[in-house]
Order: sequence, then structure tokens, then C-alpha cells
Amino acid sequence: MPDYLEMIKEQNDNVLNDLHKRMDDDAGLLKLSNYVMRDTRGRLIPDIVNVTLDRPRLIAEHIIAALGKVKQQVVVESEDKKVDTAYIESFQKAMFAMADARLRRQGQWQLNPYADEQLSIRGRAVRRILVREENGVLIPDIVPWDARYVTYEMGEEGLAWGAYQGKRLKAAIESEAWAIEKKFVLNKKDAIVTDVWDTEGNYVYVDKEVVWEEKHLWDFCPVVVEVVSLGSMLADEDALQYGGESVFFLIRKAIPELQRLISIMQTLNLLTLKAPIQEATKEGMQAGEYADRMRMGASTPVQIGGGITRIDFGDVKRAAQMALSIIEKAMQEGGLTSVDLGNLQFELSAIALIQIGESRFQVLEPRWNAKGWLNQQTAEMFTRQVIQIGHSVEIGTLGHKRTFEVGKLAGEYETRYSYVPVDPALDVARYTTAAAAREWLDDESILEKIIRDEDPAGTIKRRYYDMAEKISPTVLRTRVIRSLIERAEDGDEHASYEAEVMALEVGMSIEQIKQGNVPQLPAGNGKNQEGLMQLFQSGGRPSSAKRAAQLQGQPREETEE
Repeated sequence: MPDYLEMIKEQNDNVLNDLHKRMDDDAGLLKLSNYVMRDTRGRLIPDIVNVTLDRPRLIAEHIIAALGKVKQQVVVESEDKKVDTAYIESFQKAMFAMADARLRRQGQWQLNPYADEQLSIRGRAVRRILVREENGVLIPDIVPWDARYVTYEMGEEGLAWGAYQGKRLKAAIESEAWAIEKKFVLNKKDAIVTDVWDTEGNYVYVDKEVVWEEKHLWDFCPVVVEVVSLGSMLADEDALQYGGESVFFLIRKAIPELQRLISIMQTLNLLTLKAPIQEATKEGMQAGEYADRMRMGASTPVQIGGGITRIDFGDVKRAAQMALSIIEKAMQEGGLTSVDLGNLQFELSAIALIQIGESRFQVLEPRWNAKGWLNQQTAEMFTRQVIQIGHSVEIGTLGHKRTFEVGKLAGEYETRYSYVPVDPALDVARYTTAAAAREWLDDESILEKIIRDEDPAGTIKRRYYDMAEKISPTVLRTRVIRSLIERAEDGDEHASYEAEVMALEVGMSIEQIKQGNVPQLPAGNGKNQEGLMQLFQSGGRPSSAKRAAQLQGQPREETEE
């Protein structure tokens, strides 16, 4: 076994140090760590009203919420007609739901919400995936790891190894499955635990001692990592520090300057109320430090007829206000606008809304993509593990469990997880623009270029399907009858009667409608066509003789008496 502790230490000290500092700074912005003004040498400046703004937390929370509000689309595609893609999609959804239910029972964050924050603040997300059976019960043990405390190394075919390291309390350590099996006892209140997984096994360190070592059944490392594609891709030595950026990457330097300016202005406001003064005395000026003389409310004795001149704070205030407007503009461009926050006091045009929405998505889209790739990797990995179990498994949450045959999960196919933003204001703006473009563009172009539909051809097909009942009263009645039949099968007696009545009106039986058997009526524009139109009128029920004649295409006069 390699000396993973030494490998982790080497990476943390020589490779990841700057990245970890960036992550810690970003976490401080998220947690609204108290701002303290310092001079150019890093020393604390006394007598300052230090102001901590909630702006960075507001920006982060809105972006994290936007990531969580997107609509998830799962698509399994395969050239092999034998692959049941719908079956595989259902399996993956059931697995994710079961894994989330397990995390909720354990009091932990669910997979997607945790990934949203990780991708927003850390700029990357990590999961450890173990699917196993215990006493015939499937355990989807999928655990999200905080990327700040993860060290890993890539191999030619994927992750070579991945480790999660952090301080844990005695009770938490002793409650682990390996600790219970080994009857491990920690003789102090906490320790550093390092959980390492590679392509062969699992190794657990408590402080510097290996306390657990076990081989696993897979030929891959059961850890997935996904990095946001924002930041630097240069080959510089410090490129890692600027890769996989957080939501603060455009305003990371501006936030402290904004807080500095607000602190200066608040300090000046207070100095206006409680300014330093000078007092003329017979004794004259006494020696003293500058800080003592200039602190709020300080009184400095001066010689009669002499003294010092009070600082004019007005120019400083005007300069601060000008700087504030510049920094505010930078914050708006790199963070959230008033439109994003929902506090705009005037209406915008459709074009303006689209432009603002598109610019916001340029920051969000790389995180949606990373989230999709993360879930795709997760699905592929737990599918491989379930297939290796070798027999049918029961998957799903309580009341929604289903048995899946592992044989139907095998085959060559690709899973794609994509996300569509939900923004009613932007949708309305696009629909307005689409209506104006209808005179010049075809429906598919409008859907693709303006509405930004991911499947324009499919949308048009569904639209035609909906139009069928508007064009043909027959189709509408048939669909209504089928809906009534479904309600009747659920035990609604009134629906059963109403389905029979409507079936008689169209001259068909319930069984014919269930089986999709439509009467073959001869073509033409004569009496047969007239009979077809009367067949589906909303009037009273036709006589049995008339209905039989209509079904057979005979003239109505020959059968009526």
C-alpha cells in the first residue's frame, strides 16, 4: 500500500496550498466573517467603524437557489434497439431518490443541494459511491465530500485514488462501520481521520495510524470529481488556484474594497458627530501620539494663539462616494443586478430582459454543466456496481419500490443529465420576441433560436398531438372517453356510465375504444360523408338501425322507417 498520508501532505503543502487559501477566503465571504480594516502593512487600524456587508452572502444564496430551481432532464440514448432506455432512466431516478432518502435519515444534506453549494463556493464537487447488499437489502451508500478536504490523483483511465481528511469527534469515529466491526476505541476526544479509496481497496487512518484496510470488488476508484469550467486554463504554476472558480471570482477583490469604503464613510460620519477638538491653554501643547490626538472625542491642548488645523473631512467623503459608485458598478457586473434580486423599480423591455438573463446564465451555465456531469458520473458508477451484484434488486423509496433486473441495465448507452433554468420573466420576454418573429421565421427556428428549446422537433410533434383534438372532434371525444374509462377502472361508477353514453354517441363500444379499433368508413363527399359528420354530432343517441347503417356505410334513407 502506498504511503497515502505522505502523498496527501505533499500535495497539500506544494500543490493545493494556494487553492485551499482561495477556498478559505471564499468561505469567509459566504459566512460573513467580520471585516477589519488594516493598513498597507497588514496592521489593524484603531478607532475605525468596521462594517461587514451581507452582499457576498446575498449573491451566493441567490446563485445557489438558481442552481436548485433548474428543471432536471435525464436522457438515456443508445444505438442498440434492444436497450430499454426508459427502463434505465427509471432505475437511475429510483437510485438517486433512495440515496437521498438514506442521507435524510442520517441527518445529512441531499446530493443535489450539497452539490449546488459545492459548485458555487468550492468550484468543484466530490462524491464517494458504494452500492452494496446487506442481508438481502440494497444499500445506496452515496456520500458527498467537501472538496476543500479532498485530495486525489488522476490516472489514465480515471481517478487513481481519492482521500477525504478531517477532524472528527470520538463518538463519530467509533460509530463507523469499520470501527464497530473492529471494536475500535479512541482514547482522546477527537482525531484526524483520513478515508482513502483507490482502484483496489479502502484504507482508513486515525491520525497517523492505519486502523482499517480492505479490498473492494471493483476495478475502479469509487469516487467521482467534477470541476466547474470557469477560471484559468493556463499552464502557469499558480493555475490551479484560479481553476474551478467560485461565484465570487469576479468580485473577490472588490468586496473588501467596498467594505473598506463603507467603513471609512461610517467612521467619517461618526467623526462628524464626535470630532477631535483642540483647546487653547496657557500651558500650550503637550507631547502626545498622533493616534491619541486624533481618536474620537480626543481633546488636545494647544498654545494660545497657535495650535493645529482640523482636517477637512468633506473632500474625503466626496472621494469615497465617487469610489463607491465605481465599485458598486463592478459588483453589479460581476455579481447580481437589481433584476436578479427582484428589487428593480421600473419595467424593462423584452430585449433588455433577455440580455440580462443571458449574461447571468454565462455565470450559471458552467455550474449546471458541472452538476450534470457529476450526476452522470454518479449514475454510471452506481449502475456498474449494481450490475456486478448479479441479480434483481429492489430499489426506491417507501411506497415506491420497484424490482429491477440487472440484465436490462447492461449494454451500450449514454446517460445525459441537463438542466433548464426556470425564469418566468425571461420566458415571457422570449415568448414576446417569438411572437414578433413569427412573420419571418418557421416554428422550428423560433423554438431553437429564440425560445432556446433543447428539442425543437419533439416540441413540434407534441404540439401537433395537442392540435389533433382541436381540429378533430372525433379525437377529442375519443380522448375524453379513454379518460373516463381510466376513472371507471379506478372505481368511479359515474365515469363508467358516462363513458358508455359517449361511446354510444360515436357508434363504438368501450372495447373498440380500448383496443383502438376505429370503424372503416368509405371515403367520399356524398351521403356517407354526411353520415360521418352526423355520427359525431353532440345530439341524442342514434337508433341502433341508424348506427349500424352508418358503421356499414349505407345510405341513411334505406334504413330509416
